[in-house]
Amino acid sequence: MAPATGGWPQQLTISDQRQTRPVWSPSGKYIAFMSDKDGNEQWDVLLVSPLNGEVTNLTNTPASAEEDPVWSPDGRYLAWQTKPKTSSTFEIELYDMLLRRRKALTSGTPKELGNGGPRWSPDGQRIAYTQFHAAGKDSNVFVVDVASGKSTNLTTHEGEKTFHLADWSPDGKQLLITSNADNGHDNVA
Repeated sequence: MAPATGGWPQQLTISDQRQTRPVWSPSGKYIAFMSDKDGNEQWDVLLVSPLNGEVTNLTNTPASAEEDPVWSPDGRYLAWQTKPKTSSTFEIELYDMLLRRRKALTSGTPKELGNGGPRWSPDGQRIAYTQFHAAGKDSNVFVVDVASGKSTNLTTHEGEKTFHLADWSPDGKQLLITSNADNGHDNVA
């Protein structure tokens, strides 16, 4: 951590492993981050306390990778993308901080597709994500209802076009995306 006004940073973790993508919990009590044990690309999601540096590994799964953690607005849940070592497909998963349980929000995604970049709606009831084709020439934006697990494709289309999620509007009524659907070049939509 470093003061926003400038100054010397305070190191929170000490490790020989790659660590990246830190994100504050809404309460500021924790920071979630990714760690790559032994450089094998099987990332785990860990927590560190900004007060005392205590580290907890939430996933500790050598047979799968968990990446891109994002907090729910109330801080009870973390969502991330996960991929077993033997699979080519990322799925979206939910972690309940209170019950210490994992729940799949997507499953059975065809091997040429993957789900990534989960983003919480401001009310915490939905998660938007991008489903991408492995070739990189086609993708869609989906929204999944957290309670029911029902996913909806918001960008159905014909042919190869890309739609990538950026963020929710503050009121949760719109999604900001980039797409090449109109002219073959990525534009803000």
